Amino acid sequence: MIAPAPAPIAPPAAARSSRGVHAPIIRAAAPTRANFFNIENPSCKAPSRGTTIGDHRAICQAAVRSALTDGNACFAGPEAPAEAASSLPSREDNALAVPRFRRIRHIDATLDASPWAYAERQRPAIDAAWAAATAANPALFNGRVLLMSGGGVTGERMTGRYRPVLYAEFLHYMRHGEADGRTKNGFALAGLVASDGALAMGVMGAHTANAGKIYFPGGTPDLDDLVDGRVDLAGSVRRELGEETGLRTDEVTFDDGFWLYEDDKRLAFTKIVRSPLAGDALRQTILGRLAAEAQPELADIHLVRSADDLIPERMPAFQLAFCEWWLAGGAAEAAQPG
Repeated sequence: MIAPAPAPIAPPAAARSSRGVHAPIIRAAAPTRANFFNIENPSCKAPSRGTTIGDHRAICQAAVRSALTDGNACFAGPEAPAEAASSLPSREDNALAVPRFRRIRHIDATLDASPWAYAERQRPAIDAAWAAATAANPALFNGRVLLMSGGGVTGERMTGRYRPVLYAEFLHYMRHGEADGRTKNGFALAGLVASDGALAMGVMGAHTANAGKIYFPGGTPDLDDLVDGRVDLAGSVRRELGEETGLRTDEVTFDDGFWLYEDDKRLAFTKIVRSPLAGDALRQTILGRLAAEAQPELADIHLVRSADDLIPERMPAFQLAFCEWWLAGGAAEAAQPG
């Protein structure tokens, strides 16, 4: 359960949900956990039919920073000087960068209690945007989510800080804010892999904020993901997998660590989750459990076995990049021990 929304914006009814990708999902039940991704990145518009996957990747990966190919810090902390962010490679510099995923074996993420200057500076715009959003969708819930305020990667270890922010603030920053090299949506995904190698992704239901979008189960962390003062992304993966697919943790195995994707406003940590079922059987198992729910979040399960199964206009950039990487050798890389 996401924490109750503090004043000045309160949910109008208990049925409001904080789930959804980028915008919450309407559920008949009480609000559940957050699941926000901000698919609506103006720099990553869905390509038209006929646009190649590589072309779309080049556009959407324009903000991928060179640190992904280094062993050094991938983003700056709040103490970094202003020029540090401005010195990052530009979108144009990275326009043809090949997406790469780096293994992260250890995550040390703590809370940042400092005020968020962006939210203070943009308060009138945030309030106006939130009023418009709730007028269009009264089910939106202004609970608190955890947004990364800084950190870095050294080798296979990521250290970071997460600041609790209102969903209205998060939403405004992800849609309208300028990337600063520090503030990022650092979320975890359950990279579900069937025994025959098929990737299993959810298709968002028609009642959700991102109907028809296709991606792994997962969500932006919230206050429920805090364990002893630290953000537990591995625990987030387990919870989201169960909530979205009905799969129990004893029915799958979890690879150690994560595979990291980064763009200008996102850090997507994908944990490989392996099922002993082949793709078609896994899909049918999940669909059977979704059928028992009054209003399941997912409408279907989409399997990816080859490039022919990719649907660029319906997959967020982070999901499309993962599929391309996986099919191009990432599956073999992820299977390597050590």
